[in-house]
Amino acid sequence: MIKVKDSDTLIDIVNKISVSNKEKIVLDFPFGHQVLHNYLSLKIIKNKCLDKELIIITNDINAKNIGKRIGIKYSLTSNKDLSKTQELLKYNFTFFSFLKFQIKKYIEEIAYFLKSDKNQQLGIHNITKNTKTRIGFFTTILLISISIFTFIFYFAVNKTIVSITPETTIKTRNKNIIFTENEETPSYRNNIVTIKKISNKTSLKETFGTSGVEIKNNKRSFGKAIIYNYLDEEVELIKNTRLKTKSGLLYKIKKDINIKKAEKNKEGIIIPGKIEVEIVAKDFDINGEVIGKNGNIKKGTKLILPGLNEKEKESIYGETSSDIIGGSNEYAKILTKEDIDNSYKIFEEKLKQNSLKELKNKIKQENISNNITYEILGIDKIIKYSDLNIKEVGRILNPGQKRDNFTLSGSIVINTYVYNKNTVINKMRSVIKNSIIEGDEKITFINDKSLRVSNVIYKQKYPHEIKATLQIEVFVSHNFDNEENYYVEKLKNEILGLDKEDAIKILLNDNKISEVNIEIRPFFINKVSNILKNIEFKLK
Repeated sequence: MIKVKDSDTLIDIVNKISVSNKEKIVLDFPFGHQVLHNYLSLKIIKNKCLDKELIIITNDINAKNIGKRIGIKYSLTSNKDLSKTQELLKYNFTFFSFLKFQIKKYIEEIAYFLKSDKNQQLGIHNITKNTKTRIGFFTTILLISISIFTFIFYFAVNKTIVSITPETTIKTRNKNIIFTENEETPSYRNNIVTIKKISNKTSLKETFGTSGVEIKNNKRSFGKAIIYNYLDEEVELIKNTRLKTKSGLLYKIKKDINIKKAEKNKEGIIIPGKIEVEIVAKDFDINGEVIGKNGNIKKGTKLILPGLNEKEKESIYGETSSDIIGGSNEYAKILTKEDIDNSYKIFEEKLKQNSLKELKNKIKQENISNNITYEILGIDKIIKYSDLNIKEVGRILNPGQKRDNFTLSGSIVINTYVYNKNTVINKMRSVIKNSIIEGDEKITFINDKSLRVSNVIYKQKYPHEIKATLQIEVFVSHNFDNEENYYVEKLKNEILGLDKEDAIKILLNDNKISEVNIEIRPFFINKVSNILKNIEFKLK
């Protein structure tokens, strides 16, 4: 075997091959030698060996992919470096590939021993005796090696990683807090929080439409329609019975009518009873809009009777027998008392909504500027409105005026109290901390958005003070990180040596675990390790 040094160049290696008289050229390369990764250099070395078999010994796994293409054989490691071999076994090779390598190595050593010059100089008796002795010796060593490698792979190398997501439960925690406007009250006390009054004035202008309409009778659409009756009995419709189009336009018949019942002809086909009648459009459609010229529709438009159920609408219906004409939009809009009353109510509500929206934006900007977390105290009637002022823009509103719209303007003042949300949460932390089982549970998340007033105990005006019960949601899970908690050891013992699928089922049945993933190394083993220290729990 030719030992290649780190400092050897391609020329040095070629020279060593030239002086070798062995039938096989065995080159023992150090890990990472530059020649191993150079295709041209390997080609030169292969050609220099002529017809001799070239074997390269190296632990460099990536290097062998280059040389194999030109017929170079590779061996994993030399006999002198067993510790590195074991390390390679752990990280780079399967158990069976490494076992194959070791068996092949021992066979080659036995063959080499039998062919050695020393044995050829001995007598036939000694050759037979020594050969049997040596074969027994190497067989014993081989079995011991296989046992050691099996132990390493299945006990030392075999590792199980269990990744779990703890089950989370939501717990509600309460604390009584006194909110006071009196700045002299010592706020350092655990149940006292200072509040402050905040105000904002909002102005608004809004335009409203009128709902009254003045319509002339000769401007409604009119025409003729045929009413069909598919029932086996006569139908009577009285004057002003409504007819409706698919789009919601309404018409009425101008007189009482009787529609004959349906009959069957010789072929069994139903012949409906029918009658033609004059119709005229109503002032407003189904949605309360003025019909006007929209009532001018084409011949053949289907008309239904709105008061009938769905089945009856298919048995009795109408169809325009001529174009419906004559409708126009020559009408006047009228201001009604309801328009005025409703507009004042709507305008006042919009003023309140806008003032609250502006106040919240004002608080938000102050929080950003001052790095604080003020919020409106969430109790009933904490928000007060004052100085409401609404006036009419333009001429004074009177019912009966002909106008399409009118405008209102006004202002309002909003008053309320705010508190520092973070101060309250910090005061509640002691309650939250004392509510968990130390060592067994841990807090994963405090939902500050869930903070709310659940009960008001008392109120007073001067100074403004409120005592209330505050409530907050806390997310709690089992504390798997606690080394003094033996729950993890208990779980390890439950899955020790089990199949992967069975271990997952057992862990998922535990009410403290939400999700489980098990990774077993090496990949071809499907059982959890039999050694506790080789089972590792991780939290996701």
